[in-house]
Amino acid sequence: MEILVMAFVVIVSGFIGDRAGAAILEVRRLKRLRDERAVTEQGENADA
Repeated sequence: MEILVMAFVVIVSGFIGDRAGAAILEVRRLKRLRDERAVTEQGENADA
């Protein structure tokens, strides 16, 4: 599934341009960071 998403991002970035592709990757990176932060906060709450 992840491979399909990456392939789609590459194709779309080819049509729309590098800036759009970079923006899509940035959004995905921010979502991943937010998810990791949420997991970390859950772990800290469990320790408390």
